[in-house]
Amino acid sequence: MESGTRGLGDEAVVRVVDGAGRPAGAGFLTADNAVVTCAHVVAAALGLPETTAERPDEPLWLDFPLARPGQLYEARVAAWVPTRDDESGDMAVLTLRTEPPAGAVLAQLVEYGGEPGLPVRTFGFPRGNDSGVWSAGVLRGRQATGWVQYDADPASQYEVQRGFSGAPVWDSEHGGVVGMVVTADARPGRRTAYLIPTAILCATWPPLRQAVSERSPFRPLRQFQEADAELFHGRGEPAGRIVARLDADSGTGTGVGTSSGITLVGVSGCGKSSLLHAGVLPRLRHDGALAIVAFQPGPTPLPSLARALVPLLDPELPAPARPAAEARLTRLLRQREMPEVVRQLLDRQGRRRLLLIADQFEQALLHTDDDLDAFAAALDHCREPDSPLQVVMALRADFLTTALNHAGLAPLLDDGRLFTLGPMSRDEVRAAIEQPIARAGARYERGLVDRLLNASGHDASRLPLLEFTLGKLWDLRKHGTIGHAQYDSLGELGEALANHAEDIWGRLREEERRTARTLLVQLATPGGGDRTPTRRTVARTDLDGEQWRLAQRLMTTRLLVPGEERRGRDGTVVESVELAHETLLTQWTLLRDLIREAEGFRRWQEDLRQRIARWEKEDRARSRLIRGSDLRDAKSWQSRRGGELTSGEREFVAVSRASARRRRVTAAAVAAALVLVPSGGIWAWRNASEAATRSENTATAADALVQQAHDAAAEQTQGAPYTALLLAMRAYRTHATPKSEALLGEEYATYGSADAIVPDYDADTPLHLTVAGPSAGGSGVPTISADGRTALAVNAEGKLMAWRLGGRTPVGSDTGQHQEITAVPPDGSLIAMTHDVGHSAGLADKGGSPVLLYDTRSHAVRKLQPPAQGDLLALPDWLRKSLPSNIPPGMFPPGTTVPTQYRSLAFDPSGRRLAALTGSLGGRLIVWDVASGRIQKVIQGLENAAVSYFSFSADGSSLITIGSNSAATLTPHADITVESWPLDQPSPRPRRLLTLSTKKGAPAIGLSPDGSALAIATPYTGEREIHTTVTVYALPSGKQLRQEQLPGTYLLTGVALTHGGTLDVPYFASRDANPLYEAALQLARPWQGVALLGDSETASGPAGPAGSVVLVDRGLTAFVPLNGVHDPRSRIPTGAPKPSGGPAQWIRRLCQTVADGNLPPAAQHKLPPGAYLGPLCP
Repeated sequence: MESGTRGLGDEAVVRVVDGAGRPAGAGFLTADNAVVTCAHVVAAALGLPETTAERPDEPLWLDFPLARPGQLYEARVAAWVPTRDDESGDMAVLTLRTEPPAGAVLAQLVEYGGEPGLPVRTFGFPRGNDSGVWSAGVLRGRQATGWVQYDADPASQYEVQRGFSGAPVWDSEHGGVVGMVVTADARPGRRTAYLIPTAILCATWPPLRQAVSERSPFRPLRQFQEADAELFHGRGEPAGRIVARLDADSGTGTGVGTSSGITLVGVSGCGKSSLLHAGVLPRLRHDGALAIVAFQPGPTPLPSLARALVPLLDPELPAPARPAAEARLTRLLRQREMPEVVRQLLDRQGRRRLLLIADQFEQALLHTDDDLDAFAAALDHCREPDSPLQVVMALRADFLTTALNHAGLAPLLDDGRLFTLGPMSRDEVRAAIEQPIARAGARYERGLVDRLLNASGHDASRLPLLEFTLGKLWDLRKHGTIGHAQYDSLGELGEALANHAEDIWGRLREEERRTARTLLVQLATPGGGDRTPTRRTVARTDLDGEQWRLAQRLMTTRLLVPGEERRGRDGTVVESVELAHETLLTQWTLLRDLIREAEGFRRWQEDLRQRIARWEKEDRARSRLIRGSDLRDAKSWQSRRGGELTSGEREFVAVSRASARRRRVTAAAVAAALVLVPSGGIWAWRNASEAATRSENTATAADALVQQAHDAAAEQTQGAPYTALLLAMRAYRTHATPKSEALLGEEYATYGSADAIVPDYDADTPLHLTVAGPSAGGSGVPTISADGRTALAVNAEGKLMAWRLGGRTPVGSDTGQHQEITAVPPDGSLIAMTHDVGHSAGLADKGGSPVLLYDTRSHAVRKLQPPAQGDLLALPDWLRKSLPSNIPPGMFPPGTTVPTQYRSLAFDPSGRRLAALTGSLGGRLIVWDVASGRIQKVIQGLENAAVSYFSFSADGSSLITIGSNSAATLTPHADITVESWPLDQPSPRPRRLLTLSTKKGAPAIGLSPDGSALAIATPYTGEREIHTTVTVYALPSGKQLRQEQLPGTYLLTGVALTHGGTLDVPYFASRDANPLYEAALQLARPWQGVALLGDSETASGPAGPAGSVVLVDRGLTAFVPLNGVHDPRSRIPTGAPKPSGGPAQWIRRLCQTVADGNLPPAAQHKLPPGAYLGPLCP
């Protein structure tokens, strides 16, 4: 198990649930795989009073929502500290009955030093947010109980409230967990909570101390702050020179001077920010005449300056009044009132001089507008005679030319002000390596410092890589020593950061990676020429919900960090995020490639943002809207990457398009009234030419999509036909070419009669129905409820989807689960799920993979009671006799068990009981009571019949099993046995219903959807004839209902039965079809299997899924309604269909039937340039 120093630290979070599956609170995984939470959270989960004094003995359930959501784990209380009279205490330690999920990490704890103002973050489950939300805040200091006050940041979207109890609290600056949320102030308007600090947690449960790490003396991926001055080494000489220059410029001892600060210039990563904050500022604090304001200009430098100055102009101003004050001050600065602003600030502060430190000044140069001119004019006040203002700017060297080309900034960069920061000397780097750990009482192995010095070289930009490596080495130290082995484990100096980033990326789920790609490209502004990209701070309001949620997760890894606060449109303060360091832009290959790939889009987007800023500044003047080629570019980018535009950007494009439409209507009206002059003809010709070019490009893309659809249809992979259908529809959406229309017509002819088409990308699903009816799952069709209105299938991301059928279009719900074995009761209200044999094998827990119940309405997940023992490894007689002679008889002694291996699940007709078939050899039948989740029966005795399928009988009184005496599948030369297991017996014993010989060939078997009838098609070959005998039996009695001989027919694909078994349809799949076989139905291409919902007696009732023909083809399932037809065979396609109507009708109908319009990621990635990228069915 990894510690939180690696991977996603928030994957240590647990969600404690109550008996109804609702979150009772949070906790976190730590040393010895123990879970720490609050005592009152445990009490709430168990339905006990919060003041319960005695340690509860009852088990409780929890999951890891950020590592493996929905997978419940049983836990017991190992340590218990109830809430005391003085409101202290309130802590519980839980032990897990099984190992935590592989993705979970151990929380790394650090002791809170008591410093006020420490920024922190936490993750909890308030009412209505069962998936969890983040809250950001600051710590204010200790209370009398030892607890620490937590005040939610005004910019935070959520405050700490009920549901956060037990949550870990991360130190946003240094990393690590500093405490656990224990309570919140519930009074209206309060945003205060309290946490139990790490020291008290460790004193309460001493084993927790092994999870506590000493704070690192290094600052990987972040700049040194003023509070880190004692840890900042190696830059003393330049820090002293800068302070001396500032003192000389201020006229200290000689009267006020006229030179007014410096511009610190250096390459990216050379340590400019750290030098200013940890090297220069601490040396200036002794000057009582100096007021200091440090800020980052960002892309809106004038409002940023105003935001930094307001707290000093009016320290007592309440937070709600600050937006208006910042707006007024911005207007004053724009009106060149900086001298008066400085005078008032110094009067209010009682100081004589103001030092402005504008860090990361290059951000202000990325956008050139009037605000930059006004910002430069404000700073230029420092050059006026006797000015009390000094300005220090930190500027990346590759932006120096840009700054010099700005008339207002150039005077601030003359030779007298420039201060160039070069590489550190070898001795300076040695000091930065050795002195921090010497203060901490640690040491390096001999020769390691020289290796680090040689690896860092003389390139100033490698300093962040060195600092990151030193931070990782600190985490890996043993007994206070950092050695060569730890360094070797990290790789080369330049590899440690990239490996760390790739490790984080590898821990993200695929859907999170898709979100991360769109998030990361927004956190960088494209470079230009010789300029590398720069970091960009992005406000929460400029990200969608999934992006912001992921950004908060990545903040626990230090790849991303909180940025400076931003103001929303309504003036409220909002959180922001940025990359931890610009070194990531050059050293992380994946990020570099993402930015390069999105460069064209991001350049266009940044230009669009500048246009929007001017539009907003001029009260949304129509003249600032885009038109012509600019509008065409906007439409193109929106069709390709519309999901990456903010709501404001989409609005601007929409308003521009509406304006363009109005202009076209006006132009048409004028054209109708006037005779066009020749120049008008030229205009029309030019636009017609451009339209023709666009049409040619989209036509080419459409035909390329047609070819991709043909290629997909030819693949023999699960889900390929559905992918081909979506590509065909997208080809027509792209451009109506003869090829795209023809292909759309073919798809309509195949699927147009369906009411719903559901994809299933489960690669392990067989291609056609062999035994089970459509209610069984894992048989070539989705698991379908008896009412035909709920279907389960696996989407392209491997997640189980619940599709609600019967409406105008299918409606899907993502369960968030990755389970293969499923069942659904008749009313579709629940989903039973577990992993297949492959996932269960090798588990230490004899209960195997847990069986879960998912509520389709509340989305709650609960775990059923696991069996106490594993499956008995009882070898059937036929297998024992066939063992090789070199296997000793005692290798498999009696009583040997293996972890429970689930093979299939089924509900009874009432939905009150669930049964499972386990084990490939010597398995069992397990029956649960659904309401309580407890096991009712465990039925042994399957040792000598390898059961291939089971179900409840139609009345729910028995379990029906179908097996053979040869293997776990029905194969030639194996007798088929059908048995009934009465559930009213205390220890059910089987009653043999049928025994059928299969020496002439493998049978085809079908079961009615309600489990009331069984059909077996047995082939026969003689000297002069071949035929197949189809026999239908009633269940559970085993009584023969009818028998039919099909002459000239051999090895059927399957037999479909209606409810009650009133009609049987023997068939050949299209791949097995033979024109000589005339006695059985032959499915049209591409269908591979068929099932029947409803029967001929009720087919005249209302149309809908309950009366449907179900057709299957490699992960595509179509539901064709009976529409009042008495004989469902007439709705089964048997010949080559012909489309009727036209393309508009075809696409409209297909849009009503496809359940999921999203292509698999691999297919989406291959879309050709010019392809339509908008919603498939808008």
